[in-house]
Amino acid sequence: MSHRSVGLIPERLRGATLYVSTEFGVAVHLCACGCGTEIVTPIGGDGWSVTCDGKSVTLDPSIGNAGLACRSHYRITRGTVDWMAGFGPARKPARSTLRAFYEDLLFRITSWFRPPGPGPS
Repeated sequence: MSHRSVGLIPERLRGATLYVSTEFGVAVHLCACGCGTEIVTPIGGDGWSVTCDGKSVTLDPSIGNAGLACRSHYRITRGTVDWMAGFGPARKPARSTLRAFYEDLLFRITSWFRPPGPGPS
């Protein structure tokens, strides 16, 4: 998997590319299984860590898509996707956890697309 450091996440993502925005504290890629789902991982704090050695990238810990139809589970280590054991039957996360996740995601997404400059008058 290749990687690109970006300020804003592009509207159209390319497969097998990890986009890293340290400005917004996220790493985004299309699911490695090929299902086309956009995977957004917060970086820093309690989120994931991104390590780049100049040639390849590592995203840690693993990406577990238990809530998606594909249910994929993998690590991105030195640019390579390492597949891990999949998840069993889907379990719904607690509503408060799910709501907090989507509220945070909505805030991050709307922040990416806000035009610069003064607001409406």
